Amino acid sequence: MIEDTLREITAQALALADSFERGVCSGVCVPSSETARSGAEASGPSRRHSGRSMKNAIVGVDVDDVCADLIGEWLRRYNYKYGDNLTREDITSWEISAQTTKAPKGEFHKILLEPDLYEHVLPIPYARTGIYELLANGHRVVYVTHCTPGTEEAKRQWLVKWGFLSPENMRRDFMPIQDKSLARTDFLFDDKVENVETFKGIGVLVDRPHNAFERWKCPVKVPGMQYAQSLISQL
Repeated sequence: MIEDTLREITAQALALADSFERGVCSGVCVPSSETARSGAEASGPSRRHSGRSMKNAIVGVDVDDVCADLIGEWLRRYNYKYGDNLTREDITSWEISAQTTKAPKGEFHKILLEPDLYEHVLPIPYARTGIYELLANGHRVVYVTHCTPGTEEAKRQWLVKWGFLSPENMRRDFMPIQDKSLARTDFLFDDKVENVETFKGIGVLVDRPHNAFERWKCPVKVPGMQYAQSLISQL
């Protein structure tokens, strides 16, 4: 019964995401180019890139908490299991287990190993809009992501299911990697400060509550993927 309910919610969310990104939901619209431009101008790029024309850049994009709301589903399961009421806004550092105090030590991270986890993870609002805009402007998007053991295929299928990645490119444009400094893309949009700092091209931090106290370290940052094309177009 619970599984059926979750599947129904996921299906409804997919339909809602489609409506959001077409700008047809009542009271909801995709941010305009001017809005996106103002968000991207908060900090200008300071890193070197490969020299490839920015009209056909290879854009590396993290998956978890840049495109996929992993923390949201992670906390939902934690709250249900341990009777807590944390939200993603409560998580203000990468030491998430230090804030999920009702779970016994080591148990919180075991949730990441649950085989059906990505079946119920929802997209970050407007992330897909940002990806589509990058593709429409001639860029190639490669998903550069660290995969917890056993989650690689589930994450790849999640990207296809939610329309971030086409089935024909699900192998070519998906890069499971732990050390993202080795990724040879022109840009890297990521929510982890360390990944942005060590990236050899132009690293762009995607603001999230869990990087709030570290984001000052990164000169280039955007509020979300819907601002990515506006930033790149300024280079």
